[in-house]
Amino acid sequence: TINGVNGASVLELMAMGATGGQELTVAAGGPGAQEAVDRVVALVEAGFGEV
Repeated sequence: TINGVNGASVLELMAMGATGGQELTVAAGGPGAQEAVDRVVALVEAGFGEV
C-alpha cells in the first residue's frame, strides 16, 4: 500500500493526488515485500523516468 492506497492500482494511485514534495508511506507484506518496497521507492526517487 502507498498511503493506504492499493499500489497495484494505477487508478487508485492517480486518484490519491500526491504532489511533488509530499511524503508517502510505502508498505508491503509477504514474500518479496522488501524488494517490492525498494522498487517503488526507487521509481519515486527517479521521478518515474520522467525527464
